[in-house]
Amino acid sequence: MPRKIPNESEVLDKLASSSSKLRITGITLVLCSLSLFLCIILFQSKKIEIQHNVITKKDSIITNIQDSTASIASRKDTIISIINNILYFRSKHQADSIESFLSDTVKSYFKNLKNVPKEKITDSDKRYWSHFPDDKFIITEPIQVLTNLSSEKAIIKGRQCYNSQNCKDEIVEIHFDEQKKINYVRAFYAK
Repeated sequence: MPRKIPNESEVLDKLASSSSKLRITGITLVLCSLSLFLCIILFQSKKIEIQHNVITKKDSIITNIQDSTASIASRKDTIISIINNILYFRSKHQADSIESFLSDTVKSYFKNLKNVPKEKITDSDKRYWSHFPDDKFIITEPIQVLTNLSSEKAIIKGRQCYNSQNCKDEIVEIHFDEQKKINYVRAFYAK
């Protein structure tokens, strides 16, 4: 059978139909690509936002740690300054000046005083220095300061000299309350 030759109008109709199908397919592909592109942008945007939040939280944590470290360093410096003032006044045997660094009631003061008002400690220091006028304490190592949320503790290593011939190595432990006042002092002979 011979093939039928399409006439011009049939060819034009077929071409128009194919052209419309191609246009519709092309428009559909463009719309799908645009939708996919928008989805990728939204996904990336969410991902960037999550990364930004993580970075912001990490920065906040680092800032808090830096602030906390600076605060602890400042607290330690304050305690070391107080200790240096106390040791200066002790070297000069100025018991009245030391009293301002004590809390109203001290839990323990060296070996013999427990739960006493600071005035009694001042009197005791004056009596002690009258018996040992050459008494002095010489620091042999840097002061160690331990901190927690509301208080500090200082460890001082040195030599306690009652006179020029009688010296012993000692470790002095001093606790401070929230107001940076001394509420505990103990001395131990170092081994």
